[in-house]
Amino acid sequence: MTPTFRIVRGIPPELVDATAELLYEAFEQKIAHELRPDTPEQALRLIARSLDPTLGWMAVDESGSLLGVAGVAWRGRHFSLMTYRLLAEEFGAIGALRRWLLATLERVVSRPRRHQWRIEALAVGAQARGKGIGTALLNAVIEDARQAGMRSVGLEVVDVNDRALQLYERVGFRSVANLRTGWLTAGGGYRAVRFMRIELDERH
Repeated sequence: MTPTFRIVRGIPPELVDATAELLYEAFEQKIAHELRPDTPEQALRLIARSLDPTLGWMAVDESGSLLGVAGVAWRGRHFSLMTYRLLAEEFGAIGALRRWLLATLERVVSRPRRHQWRIEALAVGAQARGKGIGTALLNAVIEDARQAGMRSVGLEVVDVNDRALQLYERVGFRSVANLRTGWLTAGGGYRAVRFMRIELDERH
């Protein structure tokens, strides 16, 4: 039976750790490649500390348990931001440098345009997939972007994530560019990134 869920904007303090766990589950290979945490516990701690809950949306079931999450970047603010200071506290000054440079490069390449939100993260728990939660989260972000006066919503999808690509296309996102990343991201499990965008005046 399809579970009942609702979409809520913002992530309360009591669900930040659960959000970190869900994001780690969804992006473990990428996180391992870019952050190179010493332990899963360290990765979870870093993710939780990097989050801006005000830039998140969550899907919760009737009991309030987390099923899925989405987060955006907008005008220099980020749902998840790995600062040099945060990384240095975990890895030391030298250990933080490479990790911070990779995170900074990704932010520069994918910086949102003016009047645009960029979806930085979209993840649904393994047991809740295939129930329409990802679609509902995307639609909630898109509608809130429209209400905020944004002209478009952008995102990126890696070349090996066909399921996510199909979801984005169903919702109305269209490819606008493709960036080959080659060896730089091969350790993270992908070699190219597709940039997608939905123009909000195309949705009625």
